Amino acid sequence: MTKNLIDHVTIAIPTHQRAKLLSRTLESLSHLTIPPDCQVELLVIANACTDDTERVFRENAPKLPFKTRFMHDHISGLSRARNKAIQETSGDLLVFLDDDVWVDRDLLVNLLADMDATEADVVMGKVELDWQEVAKPIWFSSVIGGLLSQVELGENLLQLSEPMGAGCNMAIRTSLFGAIGTFNECIGRSGAGLLNGEDTDFLQRALDTGANVVYSPRVSLKHWVAPHRLHLRYLCHVAFGAGYVEMFSMPHLSLFWTLDKLTVKSGRAVFRTLRAAFSLCCGNTAASRKYFIGAATAAGEVSGLIKRIFAGSVQPPMTATNSACAGEFQQANVAGDKHRPANNLDRSRLHIGLVCNAYPPKQHGGIGTATSILAEGFAGKGHKVTVFEFGTSDRVRFQNDVRVITLRQSSAGDHPGLRDRWKLCKKISALAQNGELDVVECPDYLGLIPFKIHGCQVVIRLRNTETIIRRHAGLRTHHLRHWAERRTLSLHRTWVALSEHILNLTQAAFELSPERHAIIPNALNVAIDENSPAAEYPGRYILYLGRVSGPKGALLLAQAARPLMEEFSDLTLVYMGEVYTESGRRMDEQIRGILGESLSKRCRFTGYRKRSQALRWLQQASVLAVASGMEAHPNVVAEAMLLGVPVVASNIAPFTEFLKDGYSGLLVDPQDTVAFTTALRRILLDPELAARLACAAKAVAEEQFCPEKILNRLYLFYRECIGSSVAIKQEPFPTDADVQPSGK
Repeated sequence: MTKNLIDHVTIAIPTHQRAKLLSRTLESLSHLTIPPDCQVELLVIANACTDDTERVFRENAPKLPFKTRFMHDHISGLSRARNKAIQETSGDLLVFLDDDVWVDRDLLVNLLADMDATEADVVMGKVELDWQEVAKPIWFSSVIGGLLSQVELGENLLQLSEPMGAGCNMAIRTSLFGAIGTFNECIGRSGAGLLNGEDTDFLQRALDTGANVVYSPRVSLKHWVAPHRLHLRYLCHVAFGAGYVEMFSMPHLSLFWTLDKLTVKSGRAVFRTLRAAFSLCCGNTAASRKYFIGAATAAGEVSGLIKRIFAGSVQPPMTATNSACAGEFQQANVAGDKHRPANNLDRSRLHIGLVCNAYPPKQHGGIGTATSILAEGFAGKGHKVTVFEFGTSDRVRFQNDVRVITLRQSSAGDHPGLRDRWKLCKKISALAQNGELDVVECPDYLGLIPFKIHGCQVVIRLRNTETIIRRHAGLRTHHLRHWAERRTLSLHRTWVALSEHILNLTQAAFELSPERHAIIPNALNVAIDENSPAAEYPGRYILYLGRVSGPKGALLLAQAARPLMEEFSDLTLVYMGEVYTESGRRMDEQIRGILGESLSKRCRFTGYRKRSQALRWLQQASVLAVASGMEAHPNVVAEAMLLGVPVVASNIAPFTEFLKDGYSGLLVDPQDTVAFTTALRRILLDPELAARLACAAKAVAEEQFCPEKILNRLYLFYRECIGSSVAIKQEPFPTDADVQPSGK
């Protein structure tokens, strides 16, 4: 076991006029398992209490297995009470609980283990509803559960990219408060009022500053359901408050947008009220209840919008770090503009835009990793870099000297709609015409810029389109996304392909050719933070890294690994990545079915992991297995090569572009299970072969994927693209002994 890096935990319970419920919560804490070498204390904040709260605390305090403190706060407000706890704590971790919960015995042990494993800054735990006082109604739904603070996001650890969870089961590293501030007291609950939203606001600020927010199903408790909380009046009040805070606390938006939303939300409130009344007249009480709650939410949104028109929005405080970054960025822009020539292009430094809808700290894969390396690499060389993404609201943040502009996504679902794409193109054009962008690079996936961009050069990065992916899988293409991808590629004919393979695939799929192109792979950096906590690795293991799905070869690997796991009793099969559901069944269930009950005990599914954790697992693996039949540029293979880990991969492009069979890896038919088994057995049985392959692969990867060289090639390509219409003097960037930029 690795020692916990957190050795002092404060459990904070704000309470208001609920002494009886507090007694029950304290009773559950008396059974709490305390991790070894960890100091725990309990802090109860009596927020404007006039009942027997203090007496109940004094009676229960001697029964608790840790130190206790009690303090009065005479001004009502949940956010205020939480902020008091922040001021009073001196520990490394602050755990917030409500006064009406029943805590799982192992909550704290699981919490610290998961925080160490994921390097989380915030952990949102699982919240089940406690039906002791009232029977669960037959009309109960997930919507009602959400209003009652139910949180169940699956059975695996999940890195959150949007605010999710409930404040009744929330753990925060105290160092985070210094970076983003405390809870917003303007939008929290106060007394009997049911306005909430301070948790969502805090989580959004945490995510915006790059904090790692994780959901853990093992950090579990039960939230008491009072009979009155099932009354329609209560549920409507909670729904109204949620809608009010969502609209009122959003960052400043245009008056047109506000009036447009006001019209839509008002109509929705009226429509749902009429539907509710009609359903009630027809005797359908379940439907009427649903529509009344929906009407209350819409009414709350209308009230919030009206409030923001007259009072403005509640802006979260800007942190000192972000403020400084913003100032430096703006000052650099102003200073640069004074000396920029009439053609609006600095002679050595560029203003670069990168479009990435999975930019860290969002849960991301290869695209997000590669984009962040480019963005931070260019920013570190003095260029001004702006990243564009979609999110829940319009906002700007500064992350490692990179400006990240989040545009509010108006369409439902995971992908932006046509209106969102239009908004992105307008934003890019406005910044370009203002002199803040010289070139913008956008991936081809989903076709995010199908409209003209004015004022700057556009480069399309060929990573892989949804059209190609779905055709390869034998699925019908989505008409809008296919149109957007084709329109993006045809309108902007300057392309950068990750590999020769994806360039050829794209030209064939869309029957288009570029006017100018280059083949430049992803820049990769596999530096591992040696100070980060290490996980417990299962000895020898075959690693699958990426989303767990059939097209990625997850099932084929299980079939290939089964005879090896029977042969080697110390061998484990590890799947690291988000588990997909295919053919109505989760992939982990299908894989365990292939392995059988006995071997399944040596098969681990870690779920999504932060990149630093994934690199550690990759570094310790005996072999990386990649049985995918469709890739544009598999980052994980290149990262394994850089880390000196032997690779068994499919003998198809693009793997064949940088792996040589028998020299830097083993390449086999992606449809041949026996061939995969044989290749994996060779590496497991022959350490000298594994070392020879790994050494050769590392030398190849250091030459092909060196960030300095990739940045230099991209920089020169950007300058060449811009220079085709504007005559400029070519200057070297960055300096590199191996790659000398050519002059014009």
